[in-house]
Amino acid sequence: MVGLMDVASTGRVTLPDPDGPPLVELGQLSEPSDVDAMAAGVLDAFDVLGREPMQAIVRSAHLDEHGTPIAEMAADPERLRTWVEHNATGFYHVSSTCRDGIVTDPYGRVLGYDGVFVCDASVFPTSLGLNPQETIWGITARNTTKLALDIFRKNCSLTTPAE
Repeated sequence: MVGLMDVASTGRVTLPDPDGPPLVELGQLSEPSDVDAMAAGVLDAFDVLGREPMQAIVRSAHLDEHGTPIAEMAADPERLRTWVEHNATGFYHVSSTCRDGIVTDPYGRVLGYDGVFVCDASVFPTSLGLNPQETIWGITARNTTKLALDIFRKNCSLTTPAE
């Protein structure tokens, strides 16, 4: 499996109907540099498949339903690039769709909307280039703690008993 961890392509999330679901447009491989990087990764994977000990366990490898051999595809960079554009699919950690400071405040509150919060990788300014899970946990813990404190301060008053 070949994947890119640091990408230039961007997508977007919009709310065409305020009462309906959001529209998520991933925009994967929308930047030529990402297509080039993915094609380079596929070439690297081809190279690995052609080496020992992989040859001992891989009887044949092809890229499509026509049985196109890897060597044939690897020899034609433009054909490989076209193949990547049409066949690469995602395993992804969608991020940066509700960037902190642009869509949300530092605590994940969506600007201009009361009671709407974002507590995931959407608030990242860019892709982290690594698994984001622990960072998301940290953001979620911080933002929910802030939310709980704000609710407590708004709805409760602290008094001391009269002496």
